[in-house]
Amino acid sequence: MWSYIKRDEVKVSILLVFFLIFTNTPYALRQISVIRGMFVVFRFLGTGAVALICFYKTRKCNRFDIGTLLFCLVIFISAFHAGLSPDIAVNSTFSYLHIAYSYVVFIVGQLFIIKIAFSSLEEICLVMMKTIYGYYLVLSLINLTTQILGLEIAAKGGNTFFLGLDNNVGKYYLFAFFYACVVMVLEEKDFSWNLFLVAALTAFGGAYRKIGVLSAIGFLMAGLVLLFFLVPKLKIWNIRQDIFLGSLIGIYMLVMGMYTKLDGLQTFINHYLFGKANALADRFALQRHFLSKWPESPFWGWASILSQEKWGETSWFDYALRGGHTHNYLIETLYNFGIFAFLLFIILLLMGIRKISGYRTAVSFVGVAFFLVLLRGMFENSCQDIFAVLPTVYYLGGWCDKKYRFTGDNVKWQEILN
Repeated sequence: MWSYIKRDEVKVSILLVFFLIFTNTPYALRQISVIRGMFVVFRFLGTGAVALICFYKTRKCNRFDIGTLLFCLVIFISAFHAGLSPDIAVNSTFSYLHIAYSYVVFIVGQLFIIKIAFSSLEEICLVMMKTIYGYYLVLSLINLTTQILGLEIAAKGGNTFFLGLDNNVGKYYLFAFFYACVVMVLEEKDFSWNLFLVAALTAFGGAYRKIGVLSAIGFLMAGLVLLFFLVPKLKIWNIRQDIFLGSLIGIYMLVMGMYTKLDGLQTFINHYLFGKANALADRFALQRHFLSKWPESPFWGWASILSQEKWGETSWFDYALRGGHTHNYLIETLYNFGIFAFLLFIILLLMGIRKISGYRTAVSFVGVAFFLVLLRGMFENSCQDIFAVLPTVYYLGGWCDKKYRFTGDNVKWQEILN
């Protein structure tokens, strides 16, 4: 039995690495059309394979799965709507559908991989989570190494390395941190030294490249890890995750409103968090514009972010304005995909975080790691990136249900409340 499980772990780990490699195309390879095409094909085949495994094993769809698939459906409807609407279309319908397809394949692939992991034996699930953690840690190290060596690739946007733009690649640090927390929970440990490692890499990477949001999150991450290590019984770790979500969004909206009124706040954020003038002002200006324009196409949105407009000779602000680059996950779903996508997005967030509420301190810290990913999403594009971690939040909650509840009467152990 032992050797059988070990062989399965090795096979699963190898297959998972191949799947993850083709999930995101590195910027340098994206410039080579043949390799870019290979990544597209293998991404599709990988997603199809995990979908077939799910159906072959007769794994039933739950509410979270259905909500995620509906979200993908709305992305396609939005692409159709934009491509066929003369008032919206800036590209062909096929172009919109092609980009929508890449979004959906990413989301569905992540969902099914996690669904397979948490319906497998605990040993297999653990090795899959360790593999995902290792993958994102390697990406973070590759990115940091290329930055230190100064291997920048000439691009209109600047700050582009092998994996991509500084701001975009910053997500890998947070994904590594999140999966380090998940592994800690699955191993039933109270703390993992990997948290210190990833927190240090994140803080150093953000400060070294002067990436405002990543720097702020990196130092916040390091502080939270230190607090978690020193005071694991602190009541703050038992805060309800849905209240945490509402507070996070509320604070963001408050800062967004205050920012335009308080010169001192603008100076502090621009110079000490973003490291450059007007970085946040431009983001807030974009977001206010998108919010005011959204009612003109409220149900299916503008799908601008799917159009992949060329930068050309336009300024960063005009390029972001035309491309629908809202720099905020919530506003992105509302403006680009419409009210139905926005509501589904919020519902899926709530389903995930409520699923892990009320368990051990280590499980609550997974919620903290998830909120760091979401916090970054308050200032960056690509709302589909949240699905690199959101399905894991939900299915980890299901794992906790089985681990820490009596099968018969569905009562939580008092022991897990610390």
